[in-house]
Amino acid sequence: MIEHFPELSLTTTYKRQMAVLRNCHTTAKVTSHFGKLEVTIPGHKLVYTADQLHFHSPTEHRFQGKSYDVEMHIVHSLESGAPEDYQYTKAVIGMAFDASNDQHNTFFDEMELDKEVELNLGGLIDSTSKLLYHYQGSLTTPPCTEIVNWFVFKTPLDISKKQVRDLAHIWEDEMDGCHDNRDVQPINERIIYRS
Repeated sequence: MIEHFPELSLTTTYKRQMAVLRNCHTTAKVTSHFGKLEVTIPGHKLVYTADQLHFHSPTEHRFQGKSYDVEMHIVHSLESGAPEDYQYTKAVIGMAFDASNDQHNTFFDEMELDKEVELNLGGLIDSTSKLLYHYQGSLTTPPCTEIVNWFVFKTPLDISKKQVRDLAHIWEDEMDGCHDNRDVQPINERIIYRS
């Protein structure tokens, strides 16, 4: 079930950050402290710190039944604002990238394996539509613990087919083919909110 959620407020204070893209065998991952994510949901003003970002191909979320070529997850750890026993100690922003128009995305220009580069995560977030979905769910990698406040942007950003191939090439030798996404899971009793 999808419900409108007008009280949802999401603010990022990401800064340009030097970071290195690494092959983590099942994905391409960048570990760095990119900045903060502030989330206001009824009863809580939560502050999370961005720890890392990584990629899945194809997307792990479907948008009106459609998958896209790449999904980037920006993973955050809870810093403050929650009661002591609060279950959702991680927040993940999901952003889809679509290669159907074969449009180059400058965010990926400098990304090269094992090379330190400056990433402008804030600029990327600013370039997307502010429409998003929110639900509470699990990590998409083992042990798939249910500890995540998910925030998934509704509108995909462009990416070129070459950029998709370059990302997938990083982990394809480690896996059976070049897909590193978890299958879409049933919604079950979850409520999905949209801004």
